[in-house]
Amino acid sequence: MNGSLYSSLFVNNNGNVSFGSGMSMFAPGAFSPNTFSFDSLTFLAPYFGDVDTTNANTFQLLLVDRSETGTGNFDFYYNYGSLLWDHTQYGNARAGYNIAGAAADFEFAGSGVAGSMLDSGANALIKGSNVGVNGRYGFTVRGAAITQGIEAPVPASQVPLPGTVGLLGIGALALGFTRRRKA
Repeated sequence: MNGSLYSSLFVNNNGNVSFGSGMSMFAPGAFSPNTFSFDSLTFLAPYFGDVDTTNANTFQLLLVDRSETGTGNFDFYYNYGSLLWDHTQYGNARAGYNIAGAAADFEFAGSGVAGSMLDSGANALIKGSNVGVNGRYGFTVRGAAITQGIEAPVPASQVPLPGTVGLLGIGALALGFTRRRKA
């Protein structure tokens, strides 16, 4: 992404995966360049915050290998079930992605705004979509550039719904993605 090809990723505890290095930050800040030390990090964050793993929040990141369209190409999906919290002592949750050194960072409307992305919020993630299925957002990475929306979508029946694969399942998915990419 942004001209970099990564062969692995890091599954971080607080609702994100990062490329190049792990990320121990748990207090979400704006993803825009030169803000909150994120300018040097590339990460995908379906729901970045000081995640309460005991609560009933359900969200998911799904990576789909699309190497048949070119080396290093993939799609990623954010799937949302129920989002019931967004605030801790460290701030409000955010969702989107950050690309190191690029102005192409993206945050969903309502990121960092108390209550906005929750199920009952003005920008409820469960009620929106860019692929025609409420609670699902797809992104295409081709030639190291991200676009919003899917170039050739995976049929909805093949994309698991939130809750069917837990957030910790991302680790297994990432491991499989990494091994496939190395092959």
